[in-house]
Amino acid sequence: MKSLLFFSNPFGYGPTATMMAVLRHFTNLTNVKIYVIARGLCAEILDNNTSNIQIVDIDQRDVKQIQSLLKQHKDPYVISSLNRFAVLVAKELSIPSCFIDTLTYLWDKIPDDYLKADIYYANDFPTVLDKMSGHDNAIATPLIIDKDINLITPSTKRQGTILQLGGLKSPLSDLPPTDYLNLIAYCLNTTKHHVTVTGGKDGLKYLQTKVSAPNIRFESLTKNDFLHKLSVSELCISTPGLNTTIESLFLGTPISFIMPTNLSQWVNYNIFRQFETTGIDITWENLTDGDLNINGLPEYDAIIKINQLAQQIQQTPSVMAKLRKMFEKTVSQIPTYSKQCALLTKYGTDGAEFIFKDICTRWRLN
Repeated sequence: MKSLLFFSNPFGYGPTATMMAVLRHFTNLTNVKIYVIARGLCAEILDNNTSNIQIVDIDQRDVKQIQSLLKQHKDPYVISSLNRFAVLVAKELSIPSCFIDTLTYLWDKIPDDYLKADIYYANDFPTVLDKMSGHDNAIATPLIIDKDINLITPSTKRQGTILQLGGLKSPLSDLPPTDYLNLIAYCLNTTKHHVTVTGGKDGLKYLQTKVSAPNIRFESLTKNDFLHKLSVSELCISTPGLNTTIESLFLGTPISFIMPTNLSQWVNYNIFRQFETTGIDITWENLTDGDLNINGLPEYDAIIKINQLAQQIQQTPSVMAKLRKMFEKTVSQIPTYSKQCALLTKYGTDGAEFIFKDICTRWRLN
C-alpha cells in the first residue's frame, strides 16, 4: 500500500487550508494510507473526524525529522503545500513529490527549491502563466477551494457577521501581531453589532484580554466548522487572505476587508480591486491618507513596517477615531455580492479536484 504524506507550512492558515482542500479528495481511495504531518499552527484547523488519516506530530520544517519519517515508509509519496523542506528531503531520497503553490504570482521568479518537486502545481492568477514558462514540470491549476462540506440551502436564513483574522503567526514571527490586534480590539469594543471573531488560537487569546464587549464572541474553529459558519453568515469581514476570500465568494457570502497583516495580503487586495472583488473596506492607505509603500519589500520587512504603522496609529487619536467610524461602516453594510465574483469566473474553482485527478494518473493511485 502506498503512503501519501501531506505537508503544509505554518505561514498563517493558508497553506494548511489548501492542503486540506486537496486532501479530502484522497480519503476515499482504498489503496493508500494518508498521513498529515502537522504541529502548531498547521494542526490548529485540522478536523476532528480523522479516522482514515493519521496525524504525525513532528516539526514539519525540520529536515532531519522529515528524513527519519520518510525512511519509515516502504512506498512513500510527498504532497506539499508550500513546504519546501518536504520536497528537498523527497528529492534527496528519490521519493516522488509534488509542490502546491498558491502564491506563484508573488514571486519575481519561482523559487528553485519549489521546482525540485517532480510536479509543481501553480494556482492560476495574474502573471502566473508567464512565470511558469520554461519549466516543464509546472502545471497551472484553477483556484483551490474546499468544496467538501454541506452547503447552505435556499431556506437557510443567514445571520451574523464573522470576522476572520487568519492564523496570525508565521515562521517569520512566532508571536501574534499585538499592535495590529490592539486596533482590532478597539474596533470591537466600540461596536454594538454582534460579531464572531475567528483566527489563530494565540491571537484570539490575546484579543480576549483586550475586548470586554459582551456582543463579541471568539471561536477557534476547525476548517469544517469555519466553512459551515462562513456559509450561514450574512457578512464576512476578513484580512485579504486568498483562501478565505475565494471560499466566501464560493459559498455566496458577501465579503469586506480590513487592513492586511502582511505583504501577500496587501498584494492580494490590489488584485481583488482589479476584479471588483472588494466591499466596504478598510485599507492602511485610506485609513492614514498615505502610501503604505511596501511594494517590493521582503515579507519580513513588510510585516515589520505594518506593525510599526499599527503602533503609530494607536498613538494618534484622530486616526483611531477615523478607524472606529470606518469599522462601524464596514460592519453595518453588506456589499453587493453579485459584483464580487469575477475572480472565480476568471480563474475557476476546481483546483483541488484537478490536482487529485492529475496525481492519481501520474502516480497510479486508483
